[in-house]
Amino acid sequence: MIISEAAEAIRTAEVGEHIDQRLAPPDLFNRRQETGRSAIDIFADAGLYFDRAMGNAWRAGMPSRNTCARSTMSRGSAPQS
Repeated sequence: MIISEAAEAIRTAEVGEHIDQRLAPPDLFNRRQETGRSAIDIFADAGLYFDRAMGNAWRAGMPSRNTCARSTMSRGSAPQS
């Protein structure tokens, strides 16, 4: 998915929601050599603003694959062999 499509998907998903803060990993703030713009610039064009998550704070908030698998299993779907 390209960034402009991702921005539209986020805006659609957030309809009716109150968003206090959006966090983004630091690499989204890096400027692209080809355009001189960052992904965050493109999100801002769509009215979506993000704060930079710092270092391990970004990873600490992300569920691991194992956590996601346990969450799925706890809702009653057994893993397929």
